[in-house]
Amino acid sequence: MYKFYPKNFVRPPRCTAKILLVMKLTTLLLMIAILQVSASTFAQKITLSEKKVPIQKVFDQIRVQTSYDFVFSDDVLKDIKPVSIQVKDADLKSVLKQIFEGQSLEYSIEDKSIVISKKEPSFFDKIKTALAIPIHVSGKVTDTAGAPLPGATIKNNTQNTSTVTGDDGTFSISSQTEDKITISFIGYAAYTITVKDNLPYQNIVLHSLSSKLNEVLVSTGYQTIPKERATGSFTRLDEKAINSSVTTDIISRLKGIASGVSFDERTTERRINIRGLSTIYADAQPLIVLNNFPYDGDISSINPNDIESVTILKDAAAASIWGVRAANGVIVVTTKKGALNRPTEISFNANVTVGQRPNVFQIPMMSSKDFIGVEKYLFSNGFYDAAENDPTHPPLTPAVELMINQRDGNITQAQLNNQLNALGKLDVRNDFKKYLYQSSFNQQYALNARGGSDRSTYYYSLGYDHNSDYLANKYARLSVRADNTFNVGNKIKINPVISYTRSSNELGRPDYTAILPSALSKSLYPYAQFADAEGNPSAIVTDYRTSFITDAQSKGLLDWTYRPLDDFNQRKNNTNLKDILLGFNGDYLINQSLTLQAQYQYENQATEFTDLYSKDSYYVRDFVNRFTQDDGSGNLTFPLPKGAILTTNNTYQAAQTGRLQLKYNHRWNKNDLNVLAGSEIRQIRTNSNGTTTYGYNESGLTSVPVDHVSRFPQYYDSGNLQGIPDRTSFSYLTNRYTSVYANASYTYDNRYIFSASGRKDESNLFGVNSNQKGVPLWSTGLGWNIHNEQFYPTGWVNYLKLRLTYGFNGNLSRNLTAVASLLQTSGGLNNQPYAIVSTYPNPDLSWEKIGIVNLGLDFGTRNNVLSGSLEYYQKKGSNLIGRQPIDPTVGIPTGLITRNVADMKSNGFDLQLTTKNIDQGLKWQTGFLFSYNRDKITAYQNTSANGSSIISSGLSVSPVLGQPVYNIVSYKWAGLDPQTGEPMGIVNGVPSKDYATITGKTPLNDLVYNGPALPPFFGSVSNTFSCKGFSLYINITYRLGYYFRKTSISYYSLYNNGFGNSDFALRWQKPGDELHTSVPSMPTIDDNSYERDDFYSNSSILVEKADNIRLQDLNLSYRPKISLIKKLKLSDLQFYIYARNLGMLWKATKSGVDPDFASGYLPPSYSLSFGVKTSF
Repeated sequence: MYKFYPKNFVRPPRCTAKILLVMKLTTLLLMIAILQVSASTFAQKITLSEKKVPIQKVFDQIRVQTSYDFVFSDDVLKDIKPVSIQVKDADLKSVLKQIFEGQSLEYSIEDKSIVISKKEPSFFDKIKTALAIPIHVSGKVTDTAGAPLPGATIKNNTQNTSTVTGDDGTFSISSQTEDKITISFIGYAAYTITVKDNLPYQNIVLHSLSSKLNEVLVSTGYQTIPKERATGSFTRLDEKAINSSVTTDIISRLKGIASGVSFDERTTERRINIRGLSTIYADAQPLIVLNNFPYDGDISSINPNDIESVTILKDAAAASIWGVRAANGVIVVTTKKGALNRPTEISFNANVTVGQRPNVFQIPMMSSKDFIGVEKYLFSNGFYDAAENDPTHPPLTPAVELMINQRDGNITQAQLNNQLNALGKLDVRNDFKKYLYQSSFNQQYALNARGGSDRSTYYYSLGYDHNSDYLANKYARLSVRADNTFNVGNKIKINPVISYTRSSNELGRPDYTAILPSALSKSLYPYAQFADAEGNPSAIVTDYRTSFITDAQSKGLLDWTYRPLDDFNQRKNNTNLKDILLGFNGDYLINQSLTLQAQYQYENQATEFTDLYSKDSYYVRDFVNRFTQDDGSGNLTFPLPKGAILTTNNTYQAAQTGRLQLKYNHRWNKNDLNVLAGSEIRQIRTNSNGTTTYGYNESGLTSVPVDHVSRFPQYYDSGNLQGIPDRTSFSYLTNRYTSVYANASYTYDNRYIFSASGRKDESNLFGVNSNQKGVPLWSTGLGWNIHNEQFYPTGWVNYLKLRLTYGFNGNLSRNLTAVASLLQTSGGLNNQPYAIVSTYPNPDLSWEKIGIVNLGLDFGTRNNVLSGSLEYYQKKGSNLIGRQPIDPTVGIPTGLITRNVADMKSNGFDLQLTTKNIDQGLKWQTGFLFSYNRDKITAYQNTSANGSSIISSGLSVSPVLGQPVYNIVSYKWAGLDPQTGEPMGIVNGVPSKDYATITGKTPLNDLVYNGPALPPFFGSVSNTFSCKGFSLYINITYRLGYYFRKTSISYYSLYNNGFGNSDFALRWQKPGDELHTSVPSMPTIDDNSYERDDFYSNSSILVEKADNIRLQDLNLSYRPKISLIKKLKLSDLQFYIYARNLGMLWKATKSGVDPDFASGYLPPSYSLSFGVKTSF
């Protein structure tokens, strides 16, 4: 509704007079009120006694005494001079006048707030500035030892100009009076001076940041806190430490440089342990956090060149904020960002890595001569007669076929001997080395740009990696990242992030374990040849006898021979991954102490797997031939088309996390309070689908339908009916989490620190009873900065801090669910759908609970000549996932159900030392890491009294009460029989060869518990030498106190499957040999038994100490003189050579195997990298 008033109006004179009177009275009252407020404002009395303190500290005291708040933005107080003031019972006006005198600030009072802003220069100040004569500031920059620091940045913050120091550390820069000049150098604390008239030559000494422990920041993934204020156990690795090695993925770079972190690489699945194990069957790997959010994608997708720091959270106080996923430790990865008021800096890093071709002769293979000798023995005793007459036509080696030909009169004895002698001189490992294995070649390129204005920052990066390993497996990765921060006004900051990764894996050549006959799990005979004398691919015997293959091919079947060198080119196996990550972080400054933060992250990862066998591949030819139907009159039909076979599998994962939290930071007097509280929701949704297509035409994108219902007799065995596999599959999985959390720390006088943290998680993985209990995981901690006490003497040790924490972390198994789940499939005799119960209902399923106590001592001497930390911890796991016997009448086939029924405990300590041995022109620094951890299962229901149920080589979990999770358990060894060379064990306390009783009835207390399969003692010793632009880094790792079981000969496998071990040459052959060998004699065919070999293979005689010391890393770098770098118009230039896996310096075992790769895998060979880094 609108009202319109005329321009002229008329009121009665008396009315107008009254209105004027009211206006005058109102104005008078307002003036009186304003004066009253002003008077009350300035009447408040203030007492201050400060000398050269930050102006903000004075603000805090005025706020306490007057209740007035100060309002200003962070950049307003930048470069403000310290304040000295001495007043007693002074009014606010006079106090403010003294504080702001000589400062480039001005203020105004609005209500109960004092608003501070930058003072605008006056007209005369501007004229003075314009007419000012430049002042040339010159000087020299050195470290605390007096060594010059070439390339240090000299920046005039007022004029926004900069230069760098020369090779001798000297500089000169133009400036004006009152300009602020900042001198900075990487790894050192910056220093700022104010330009004055007649400023003398400046001798500036910069102090290493490593000597200022309170300046080190550690990240929990939710917040970043100064290390001096932390009570928990953290290990922070900066960019320099991360880049001490050259690898494609970030996790590999942690090896040997992180305290308490060990790697288990005995299988193809790499395992990482932080302070040992905290679980038995649940997820045992640490949580990976990338920029404040859990990362559920492929960790190899992260470009290491984008990473600024890695923080490892090891105890409850550090990690409990992550709740049910923190029990195994947390690895917090923080990527690089831009910086305010920083000019654009472009950096480029490129390197190539050449890896040595693996030594295939480390494969403990039986010699061809010995192998043929065994075949001769078996043939002469009729061992192969059954195979000759077997209607399924199992394969016979070339040597056995030659013996058959000689027996049947097709060749003479002399011809047989000559041909066998020729085969005995062959070694298939030579062909592996010549045709299949190669030197690896990796390339890595990284380009990034970073910088910022006064209101925003930016970081952009582009990375490309291309690797070809020793089997020509190809890996390529392209990564792009953009990270921006914008300050909107003085209260809002937003941080959008986007990263994209695309990678591909292409399968290359087969390794020595892949070229195995498939039908009967036969081993590759040691005299096999992949090529003839001219290099043409040769056929090897694989699944069927040569005579059967020749006959089948003559009847119209496809070529059934297997030529490895031809065949690997007939397969295209690719895995393509696309990962996109979108993140948003928003901060709203409610007031100077309180900030509201909203965070969201979305990650989508798509993995496409394709496995295409061409129509000429052995896989397709074998498949087609096996299903070929012969009507008996020579007419053949082919249920499987003579075309390619394509298998695909697509997996899509989408993870979303939303978080809303409040952060409160407040300082007053000697108190510092920091509180964080929030709520989080998270969902991970995974779905996949797969199929196999027959008769696939790659060019026409067509396929041929097949009959999946009928069952066909196999050509090699008409009594074996098989259906054509239908490998269509679908899966869908959703995991949801909701959490509330809080974290608080209080510091008094920078001496005493108290911290507390709590988190409550709920998930659809837990049972309803567990979700309703509402018991949070929590931690608490105390810290004491002893060096800040008045009674602490000023001496050699100038930093000393004591920490004590206690709390609970959680763990879960994402493979379990509290509700019954079904695996639905189809097929069987009638091709109808059916389901299998994969998990059973368990409403009490809950997270595992791990209590941790940690006691730590941090110390540092003057100038950081010696610094480090010593920590002792205990972990007690309860409510752990374990397998429990269940009433057999329930109907569960295994008789076991997985529940929260087990307990374990562990303890250990971490020692970390850094010493500066020489700090002159030549610099020598040493780093020493020493960790100890021992775990033990304290509660577990094992109902079996048979020792064979817990016999273990330590590669998998075999729970034994009172023993480590990964332990080695063996049968007792009583030596070899002096007369027969047969292995002897113990039955009822005496030596025995009753192998069935030993392996079937040995009680638990008659076993040998050899010890842990993972090292309880581990660490590294690193040395860094620097002089005149050169830097040499050497890292030696050690692992002590653990055991491994080496492989040896199994005669049962040798006779039946052709698996021969080089220990055969060391076997007992005559009385007296038992004095210098423990390898049993070769049994006769009749005496050969599986139990005999099972006992020997799992006896304590094959267990040896795995202790070793190895030269892990070597990095040599060179940075040219700054004068040359300036001539090239660069800000930095560095060349480097990096070597990895340089070999063993010592090992406890006398056998020729690498104890950390004793399970049949070739150990990694050494590699050499050449690279260059530059920035401009």
